[in-house]
Amino acid sequence: MDKILSMKYTKRSFHFAWISIVLIITFLILSQISRDGSAEFDMLVSYLITFQYMSILIGFTCSIMSRKEDKTRPQQWAYYINILLFVLMAGYFTISYISKAT
Repeated sequence: MDKILSMKYTKRSFHFAWISIVLIITFLILSQISRDGSAEFDMLVSYLITFQYMSILIGFTCSIMSRKEDKTRPQQWAYYINILLFVLMAGYFTISYISKAT
């Protein structure tokens, strides 16, 4: 019974990878809809950006915790997607910090 209710880190990583991808697609759609500079989507986008950062961090943490678990092919893809998204986010923050420091 306990095994049925527990979700492995691999499956959590898979879910957060999909959440991050859906949020990226949502940002692309919203950027095409609100190109006139209006502020009607600003509050929604700010909450979604915060949620995306959190989903990338949680997905990366679950990916690292699931290194020794057995994975199916989609879960392996999710593992690499989470690692890639985290590296891209860390690179973005690093470049942003360096460019503002100079």
